Amino acid sequence: MTRVRSRKTYRPSGFTLPRPLPWTSPLTRTSPEVMIVCWTVLTSFLLVWPKWPTLGLVAIPLILATVISRVPPKAVRIPPLWFWSGVIGGFIGASIGGGFWVFLRLCVLALLVLWGTYLLAWTFSTARLATALSHLIYPLKWIGAPVDEWAAMMALALKSLPILGDQASAVVDTARLRMGNDLMRASFTTLVKAGIDIITACLSAASRSAVDTGRAMSLRGGTLFTRGKGSQLNWPDLVVILIVVADVTGIVAAHLLV
Repeated sequence: MTRVRSRKTYRPSGFTLPRPLPWTSPLTRTSPEVMIVCWTVLTSFLLVWPKWPTLGLVAIPLILATVISRVPPKAVRIPPLWFWSGVIGGFIGASIGGGFWVFLRLCVLALLVLWGTYLLAWTFSTARLATALSHLIYPLKWIGAPVDEWAAMMALALKSLPILGDQASAVVDTARLRMGNDLMRASFTTLVKAGIDIITACLSAASRSAVDTGRAMSLRGGTLFTRGKGSQLNWPDLVVILIVVADVTGIVAAHLLV
């Protein structure tokens, strides 16, 4: 009889750009404009009052949104070893200077901001985010701002981020295959030179993609941006707004009482 070996789930490490989840949830039925505005409000309170009550109250809707969106553990990449080494070194240095809790609070603040931004990227596609941003900045057109050009640049930037991430991953994988086992025995100088070569290759690939995109845009008539229709408010939007209003009320009350 053949034994079936259980395969452990592999969680890749490193930093990658998030992609929209391939299933629907109550958050995907919300308006991206509402989600962007609500997250901007919560982020502003985080930066203005970065205290423990604020961090805790902002973490509650993020946990709720993560559970509702059914974000799998594989969607969260484990940071590489050098990142954890820097964090541990920062904690050691902060502890020596008496700022352990301050450094810990800053780490939690950065984690929450990154967490909320990832939730937006997991929920909406880059096209929906670009259209939502164009709707949000449209009132600036009344003061003479080049809203259409800004919207076109934001749309191109958001749509190019996944392509840039794929190109960077391909360059890094190629460098690992070429170096092989020599990567573990490489000196610091060799690693620095390899890092410079990888960055140069990524910039070269990005430049070629930018040139090709510019030529395609020139053939199509320039930076034309078609603004889609705005999303209508429905009951998920109202629920999100009520949760954010309650959260902001709790943050203000905690700031006044503590």
